[in-house]
Amino acid sequence: MLPGIGVKTEESLWTRGIQKWEHFLEETRIKRISGRRKRYLDALLKQAIGRLKEPGFLATFFPEPLHWRLYNHLMERAVFLDIEINGLSFYSDITVVGVYGCSNNKMVSLVKGMNLTQYTLGQALKDAGIIVTFNGSSFDLPFIRRQFPLTLPEVPHFDLRFGARKLGLSGGLKALEKTLGITRDFEVENLAGEDALIYWRMWKKDGNKKALRLLRKYNREDVMNLIPLAGYIYEALKEKTLGVLENGEDGK
Repeated sequence: MLPGIGVKTEESLWTRGIQKWEHFLEETRIKRISGRRKRYLDALLKQAIGRLKEPGFLATFFPEPLHWRLYNHLMERAVFLDIEINGLSFYSDITVVGVYGCSNNKMVSLVKGMNLTQYTLGQALKDAGIIVTFNGSSFDLPFIRRQFPLTLPEVPHFDLRFGARKLGLSGGLKALEKTLGITRDFEVENLAGEDALIYWRMWKKDGNKKALRLLRKYNREDVMNLIPLAGYIYEALKEKTLGVLENGEDGK
């Protein structure tokens, strides 16, 4: 996250025993980093250490591909999110937003035409320290930004789809669940996104309450299964990243 410190340089620092931010600050001189630049980087790190409780700052201080590293630090304020839509284009409307917040251990299901508004969505997300999605970078978050502008808090985003790719795991959410042994309730275990669209149309056309119940349950399973998946992907990415260390010591 420091300017000019890439992956190879970071790994080199780790193998030389500079494995924590405090280690970096304690060093008076570091090979290939001038004294003037070292003082500048020290100032950035001191600022970061003083603002570790500010997710908004961390979201900008860390490049987005590294937001996954913040998951363990912000886990108690993690928000897991998934949406459903009523069509196949970017201009389709959001029909259901499922949000689970770790700060209050509460699942919220917001439905278009019932309780999904700019205000209720904002309230569901207000305590987020980090947002966790599966493919949210390309799907969930752009839809929310278009239909409910200024609702998403400026906090780190852990997209599990791209985290899985870094581990060589391919496929959608359902495929990864099967690979990792994550199960769903029997009522919705065989449903897919197309079924969610059909259930929404059944609800809107005929007022089919069972269809709405299954749609909400399907969305809830999408949200809740992100929790064990996030834990697995975070730990696997950490192990892979720190594999350069012979002693496996962890640091920020």
